[in-house]
Amino acid sequence: LKRGATACLVAPWRPAAQLRRRWRASEREALCPDSMLPTMLGSRRTGFDMAPSPLKGCAMQQVGPSDARALEVGAKLETTRLTTLRGGESLLSDHLRSLPPGTALTLLELPAATADAGRQLLRARVAVGDGQGWVSLATSAGVPLVRRRGLEVGREHVTRSRMLLRADESLASEILVELEAGNTIVLLELGARSDGRARILAMGRVGWVTLVTSSGQVLIGPGPGDPDGTPTTAAGTWRLSGASEAPSIPTSDADDEGAAPAEDAAAAEEAAWKDAAREAALYALRDTLHEASVHTAASAAPTVPTLRRELRLLEGALQKAQAAEVSSEDLAPAEQRIEALRREVRVRERLSVTLSSRDVVQLRKALAAAERIGMPEVQLKRHRAVLAEEMAWQGIRERLARAAAPPAGTCCDLNELRAAMMAAREVSLPEAEIAAHKEVLRTAEARAQAEAALICALKSRNVEELRRAVEQGKARDADHVLIARAEGVLVLEAPKQRMREELRSFQDGADSATLEAALEKARTLGIEACEDGYQHAAELLAQERRRKKAMEEVAAALEEASAVDFDDLDALKEAKAALQDASKCARAAGVAEVALRQLEQRRRRIHNAVEDLKGSVRVFCRMRPLSERELNLGDTAVTSQVDGMTVRVEANGLVPNFSFDAVFMPGTQEEVFDECRDLVQSCLDGYNVTMFAYGQTGAGKTFTMYGVPGGEGTAPRTINELYSLIDRDAERFEHTVFASMMELYRNELVDLLVPKSQRRMGTGSGTPPGRSGTSSGTPALTEKKLSIFTDPKTQAVQIEGLTEERCTDAGALSELLTRGNRQRSVAATAMNKESSRSHLLLMIRVVRVNRSTQQQSQGKMLLCDLAGSERLKKSEVSGDMQKEAIEINRSLTALGDVIEALTSRKPHIPYKNHKLTQVMQDSLGGTSKTLMFVNCSPASSNADETLNALKYASRAKSITNDVKRTRSKAKTCGALESPM
Repeated sequence: LKRGATACLVAPWRPAAQLRRRWRASEREALCPDSMLPTMLGSRRTGFDMAPSPLKGCAMQQVGPSDARALEVGAKLETTRLTTLRGGESLLSDHLRSLPPGTALTLLELPAATADAGRQLLRARVAVGDGQGWVSLATSAGVPLVRRRGLEVGREHVTRSRMLLRADESLASEILVELEAGNTIVLLELGARSDGRARILAMGRVGWVTLVTSSGQVLIGPGPGDPDGTPTTAAGTWRLSGASEAPSIPTSDADDEGAAPAEDAAAAEEAAWKDAAREAALYALRDTLHEASVHTAASAAPTVPTLRRELRLLEGALQKAQAAEVSSEDLAPAEQRIEALRREVRVRERLSVTLSSRDVVQLRKALAAAERIGMPEVQLKRHRAVLAEEMAWQGIRERLARAAAPPAGTCCDLNELRAAMMAAREVSLPEAEIAAHKEVLRTAEARAQAEAALICALKSRNVEELRRAVEQGKARDADHVLIARAEGVLVLEAPKQRMREELRSFQDGADSATLEAALEKARTLGIEACEDGYQHAAELLAQERRRKKAMEEVAAALEEASAVDFDDLDALKEAKAALQDASKCARAAGVAEVALRQLEQRRRRIHNAVEDLKGSVRVFCRMRPLSERELNLGDTAVTSQVDGMTVRVEANGLVPNFSFDAVFMPGTQEEVFDECRDLVQSCLDGYNVTMFAYGQTGAGKTFTMYGVPGGEGTAPRTINELYSLIDRDAERFEHTVFASMMELYRNELVDLLVPKSQRRMGTGSGTPPGRSGTSSGTPALTEKKLSIFTDPKTQAVQIEGLTEERCTDAGALSELLTRGNRQRSVAATAMNKESSRSHLLLMIRVVRVNRSTQQQSQGKMLLCDLAGSERLKKSEVSGDMQKEAIEINRSLTALGDVIEALTSRKPHIPYKNHKLTQVMQDSLGGTSKTLMFVNCSPASSNADETLNALKYASRAKSITNDVKRTRSKAKTCGALESPM
């Protein structure tokens, strides 16, 4: 440094000569980048800042406590660190804003002199832009926070010595001009390699110059009139106005390259450097110690990272102080503080580790160590709470461990384990620890359940329970003794269980030999007779024996009945009673209906023979199924079949039984016809036969009598059966068949074989015109009215004027039936979409001549489909249909009166009250074999109508006819074909 120059010591480092050599070498060889130069000059932790280049370090002088007195109002400054701008001089005044490094300041006011000289030197009021406030010029440790502004690009400067202007930044470039001291230059650009180079404008030329020598001498200074400084020496060096003189170190005015300093100057320089370095290091150490103490006092609970950071700073400052050979007395406070920090760090780390591990012993030791170093109790509060909690948890853990792992040979106490887990939850033991004991508890509970299941299975001795219990016991490690006992019982009970299942599997009808063998095996296995399976099989065996005995009685009764004389009424009655008793016993013994079918057929045949001999009317009851409409309306069935001849009705709180000659629920068309097939033979034999269907509308009368395609009724089947019998007897007899068909519509007879086109409308009152075969219109009447009379010889009813056609085969008679049906009156009502609005009568006359004897017999068959009785409220009819309904009900009432008179054996029978009863006179109480179908609805909504119909039919069954056979001698063929 030049004599008289003012400088700021930044760091203890090396002798000046060595420092100069390093700077020069780095500048010349460009081996050291600019970023390393601050390291050469010192770090921030020395207590002072230095700009990052020799140029800025020398030209931008820093202002420390010793330089504050040299400042004057109006001085231009800039910040070197982040500085706080406050509203007043006090550090407690309002914070205005923070000033980053490099902020330009203008000094406005220095504080007044006070007792605290140091404080006076550290405060100043400055202007910043358009605002102002107070800033600190340096820290309490002497670290400068501001510096004077120096060289600026674009400003005029003055050369202080001879300089060379070169073409570019390199020292090897061409020299443009040589500048003398005192020349005015304008700084255009600082060099990229180093701030020691700059591009300038001088003497009308632009080029590069060296601003700083290798020894650090600045070769330029402020221009004329610059208030920032004034030249002080001939060499052109400058300093702050009024600054105290720095120690004089003699140097050469010329460049010191190649000049060897004197021995005494080097020694003095070295001593000065060492003293300065020692003082700076001690000052920095104390500053660091002070900052650490202040920070520790301000922090209620400093963290380990904070303590470690302070420890590193103190250790670094201590190392530098030791390197600067600071005395041990001055180092003692720092060493003591470092040792205290190390102990506190160790204790806090130990506390942190033990707090995480929650080890009781280590927690106690860590707390004892913390107490020894005098840690505040408030900082140990959490650790003591954890220690207390962990001690409580430790007792719970031991209790859980004892409950979960009992001594060998003992079982886990579930109640104790549950109580221990409850206590663990009360003290908030972590769920992770409780979870393991939960699994132990679940395992113990499962084992206890398995053992309980084993005990129950041993008591019940149920095979399935034993198997499940053994499987569960093995899976859950239950008591091996219990498992062994259960397996032993299972070996004994498994065969018994299989035998029990076999006994229970026997169904009704099992073979008696098989049952006897199974029961014998069961007794051998030790199955008791009181067990359900054994009793079931024994009952089946007893029932099978009863059934077998009953079937033997049935076979004997059938054998006796097969030889009965059908002309002997008493013999028939005895056979009927024997068959009825056998049937009753067989049903009581549980014999299936299929096995009794032959007996029932024989019984009905004998019954019908008895009825025929007595002349009684046969009555068949047929119950149709519930219709879709009735199901949708929620109707239920109120009828049930008791046996093949009895039906039961649940109506109005009563459950009466009605017995008839046959009951069908509903039965098939074939089954129904099989019961009346013998009547066709009676017709061929010369008897008058009547079959008619009675019942409310929609009960199935027309379906029973005529059926539907694929399900033909009684009339079509009668036709087929008739011609089948004729073909069978064709070699012995000659048969001639005549047929006629009519309807009784509103008390008028209508010939259905006369085409509508050939009919002429009548003129009688009450005969509406426009009749249609499929509507409710009133039919037109034929020109000649039909009349009813009774043959005085045969008492047979005949219809005068009725068309009668000869039918040579079944096809012709079926065609006639179809033709007549097409002209019948039907209409839709609320109860039946095809309700019959008239009584339909098909009459078949058969003339039979024996080819050998020429004996002639004549039989007649009347098939009558009565219109259904109906309630006007239910059928919802009106107009002509209402009149039809009234007439239908009137005709059926007349029929009921006849039946009532016949059953009451009144002297007068009112046949002439209605044309219907006149037509059926020989069928009810006359000479015919009569079969009545009573058709009923099972619906609960029709219960009253069904009950009335069954009562009506029961009365009709008590009617007795005087059945006679018609025989005569045929003279000519014409007599056979004459109309009735």
